[in-house]
Amino acid sequence: MLFIKYLLLFLILFSFNVNLFAQDLENDVQRFKNDRSHFDDLVDASKETQNKHIKQEKYVKKTIARPNKVYSFNQATRLSKTDQEIALNYFDKAFKTNRFYNTDIPTSMLINFDTSLDLYESISPEIIIHNLNIYLAEPIIEFLNTDSIQENRLTKQVENNTLSLVSSKGKSLDITADDLKKFMNSSFFYFPYVDNITFSKKILKKKIYKKSEKTVSLPSAQKNIINDSLNKKVSNPSLKTQMTLTPSFSDPIDLLFDTFSRIGQSNNDLVDKDKDKDEEDEDDFKIVKIKKLSYIISGGVLWFQLNVDPSGKYHFEKIAHLPMSTSRSKVLDIDDAEESTLSNLKHGTWSGFANSLSFQSSLLSAFRIQGNIMNQDKHFYDLDIDSSIGIKIDDYYLGMENFETEDGYKSEQVSLLRITKPSMSSNLSRAAHQFGSLSAMPSWVIEDPRYHIEAALGFSSLSGLSITPYAPYNAELALLNQKLANNLYFYYNVQTNIGRFIDISQLFFTIDGHYTYLNDTTNVSTSSYVTSVYLGITKKYWYKSFNFALSYGFGQNYIDYISPQDSFDYFESSNIAHKIGISAEKLITNTTSIGGEYLFSKALFSPLITTSFDDHQMFFKIDDYTNLDFSSLSIYVRMYL
Repeated sequence: MLFIKYLLLFLILFSFNVNLFAQDLENDVQRFKNDRSHFDDLVDASKETQNKHIKQEKYVKKTIARPNKVYSFNQATRLSKTDQEIALNYFDKAFKTNRFYNTDIPTSMLINFDTSLDLYESISPEIIIHNLNIYLAEPIIEFLNTDSIQENRLTKQVENNTLSLVSSKGKSLDITADDLKKFMNSSFFYFPYVDNITFSKKILKKKIYKKSEKTVSLPSAQKNIINDSLNKKVSNPSLKTQMTLTPSFSDPIDLLFDTFSRIGQSNNDLVDKDKDKDEEDEDDFKIVKIKKLSYIISGGVLWFQLNVDPSGKYHFEKIAHLPMSTSRSKVLDIDDAEESTLSNLKHGTWSGFANSLSFQSSLLSAFRIQGNIMNQDKHFYDLDIDSSIGIKIDDYYLGMENFETEDGYKSEQVSLLRITKPSMSSNLSRAAHQFGSLSAMPSWVIEDPRYHIEAALGFSSLSGLSITPYAPYNAELALLNQKLANNLYFYYNVQTNIGRFIDISQLFFTIDGHYTYLNDTTNVSTSSYVTSVYLGITKKYWYKSFNFALSYGFGQNYIDYISPQDSFDYFESSNIAHKIGISAEKLITNTTSIGGEYLFSKALFSPLITTSFDDHQMFFKIDDYTNLDFSSLSIYVRMYL
């Protein structure tokens, strides 16, 4: 506990000192700017020329095309016509996003290319790019330069202000030579392929019990004995000895099941009976056969970019090779029909295969969205990019500042921005400063691709969690309570941004909880532990590099304690609970933050308690005697992925 308190104090002081240092640095930068004011007056005359170099070029939405089939890298995996249609359908769905402008290449243009690949027993990326440049480079350039295709593409680019329109005459569009070069260099060709497709069927065995365990009601005589012992003093010595097996509360306990039927038996009898119970009777279960169907696709995508060399000749260059393997499985009864299941597995696998490759492609540097910073208002920026080119709420962008060097101008990352209000049209999108110096002067941004998954790991201290001691096991349960109060708990948190799909900023689906061992030094072989796990939602609110979050969820708290004492065997408790959490974090890098959380957990139902005393097991509920409500204070490090 003291360790956590001192660590929290250190983090607070560290954060305070960092803020002071940042403020001093900001003041120094401001003084430097003031000292340079006379120099700024001298360069006003050349400001127009300087801006020509500093301003980032307009972003051109990338045009992509694919062949008219999925290629096989070996003869054994050639796809049938039906499978080709299934595969291409899912690739079209996956890649037709706002990030890309899709163009279909006529089948007639691909005939020579396809024929050339059929001559090889196996295909490699080197063979593909060689044949692309021989058979497809020039035909694709001619195709892209046709009036209808060029007008369609350029019109979309001009409408989005990504190319400068010089003039418009009827159906033709005239653009500058630089724009045309940029326009052509934004053309990409993706080549989907497979190298292995496997369908497997495994026959498995499953054990099915003929009868399940049920709650056993105690005989009336035993219930009367228990109630009498709880409400009045027991005078019969022999009966009193028996009743040491039950807790001595003043109020009734809802006793669900126990093993009092073994009272009076010798320890040897108990051991022999337990051994007999451990040996399963074959009449209690039966073995049935089941089958597991699996569909596996291994392959990937090759990406090529159409570039122009100084002589004006166009050629393809390979920019990425993205391998991927995807599988789907289903377990059926041995006599179930397989046809419909196999069809569903095939469609599901192709869908997952194509969607995974589309997502991996969006992370490539060639497809990172760029834009200019048009305005700045304190820690907010207006960007000349919108949702028509694929930006979404909570996307991250790196703020780039241009500097003049002896070798010319270079760009350097100076800040991290987050999209808070993406524009739905050609209007400006709003982004918030999240990390870096506000005194920096970024002029453009480039996308920082993320998976939008966050993971945190840290330590917690819990308070309030306790088991009310009762005779004759006060000492054992007091030891358990001491462990619950003094143990250091691990804290974990994993969350993914679901708000991006419903246009709500910083809304997360969260899985979090605690874990600790309760092992006793006298019995290191035990596996006692306490764990909690919650599913819920978290809403974050940012101010610069700080964020404040509220979370709510439902879950389970569980205690499994194996005592080193001979008389007290174990204590087990579980309950359903809900929790509310309040947390605060500060970014220390673009992808790392430190933070703390206060969490309160409240049990929703009476906990189910399992105890074992002197080899006698009881299952019962306690309403007022076991406190499973608790609060926790956690510190952690979070990674933004």
